[in-house]
Amino acid sequence: MAPASSRTRAVARWIARILAALFVLLWGGFFLHHLDEWYLRQDRFPPAHVTGLMLLHFGLLAGLVAGFRWETAGGLLTVACGAAFFGLIGAWKIWHLWMPTLIPGLIWLWLGLQKNSHPTGASGPN
Repeated sequence: MAPASSRTRAVARWIARILAALFVLLWGGFFLHHLDEWYLRQDRFPPAHVTGLMLLHFGLLAGLVAGFRWETAGGLLTVACGAAFFGLIGAWKIWHLWMPTLIPGLIWLWLGLQKNSHPTGASGPN
């Protein structure tokens, strides 16, 4: 695979960042709502599967934020936690909601592969 031009990588990087920021706002709102619903307004701790799903949801958000600085790590966290979270809540049928959320992570993984495809010493600026 031939490495992409620096302009292509820069455009892809900004597309991923803009999408990630939008999805952090969207899914972060849902996360805060469910945090309030399951943990702050309850007298007892929620079931273990709810806590597991909340951890995956948090991992998705953390990956979307981490990708701004550490593209490969953020991409891995976004794709892994996002696929697990959406799969476990049964959202595969509403792909038009979850699929776009994984796009920043996939772009960051692609950028990580691009960075690693350069010969030693020729990687240039990030």
